[in-house]
Amino acid sequence: MGRVSENDGFMRIFCVHHLPGWLRSARLGIGLCLAGFGTASAASLTMAVARAPMSLPFYVALQQGYFRDEGLDLIVADCLGVHRCLRQMQEGRANFATASDVLVAVNAFRGRNWRMLAAFASSQDDLRLVVRNGKAISAPSQLVGLRVGIVPSTASQYFFDALLLNQDVDPHAVKQIPVQPEDAAHQLALGQLDAVAVGEPFATQALMAVGPAAAVLVDHSGYRPIFAVVSARLPGQPGTDQEVALLRGLDRAIAYIQREPRKARETMRQRLQLHPELADRIFAGLQFRLNLDANLAKGLESLGRWAVREQHVQPGPQPDFSAVIDVEPLRRANPQAVASGRQP
Repeated sequence: MGRVSENDGFMRIFCVHHLPGWLRSARLGIGLCLAGFGTASAASLTMAVARAPMSLPFYVALQQGYFRDEGLDLIVADCLGVHRCLRQMQEGRANFATASDVLVAVNAFRGRNWRMLAAFASSQDDLRLVVRNGKAISAPSQLVGLRVGIVPSTASQYFFDALLLNQDVDPHAVKQIPVQPEDAAHQLALGQLDAVAVGEPFATQALMAVGPAAAVLVDHSGYRPIFAVVSARLPGQPGTDQEVALLRGLDRAIAYIQREPRKARETMRQRLQLHPELADRIFAGLQFRLNLDANLAKGLESLGRWAVREQHVQPGPQPDFSAVIDVEPLRRANPQAVASGRQP
């Protein structure tokens, strides 16, 4: 797992060697060697960050030294998928993590040793449905009975279910196969799957692995995934100054992205080793805003109903999603980012 410290000092490089050879291939565009500076001090905190375009504010904050400027000694640990980031935090290997709105909703049923601090990113085309044979499959209805790779209980599966339902296709009529995002391209290329529903950059890697025969189906899901920051915290435990510093650094990074979009896009391209045209397309669909929208809890409730209906969680009453969200750190970091109608 790549780890990057923002401290000043000598450069260190960490590489992931235990992944399959195809994943390390330059052709698929995955670069998992990360450069960092200095050594972690005893006061260092760890942030598990998904290796994804929507994590761009963290890449910018590290590059510009914003966390350090806020007095936060932060180590960033890359993880392939937000589900792994959240697991790192829940297992005590990270203090903070990036999480999707679907993961927040699903995990609210399973434990309360964490709090959501803020949403910071969304995308209109991060999730894509890639089919192996674009000539044979041009509509969701043609997936009935076929094998589609999804990352279970995550935004990947919610996106795929919503896409099917909006086209009057029963999700249970499709063979949904659990897959890890970094394995999707390989399994699709080998013919072990007929399609995959994954986020970027894994969707484009799947397209490249299959070649000209592959295609992306039009997104009719109506779903825009949201990335959020969550913090390890026991019930009743108050927020911390470190949480406020993290949010302030993130807020400054978002302001930089809005002020210097070309430079920010290049940071994303280099960090994720994307082709320039792909970076342009992905960046155009990204939206960054540090916020706790008044409708956020309602959106989590809707996702929670999906989780219960599809048996991703044990049946029972829905949790109080407003209790999962802690407003105070963001109120201290940027009062304007908290919706006026939201209560602590």
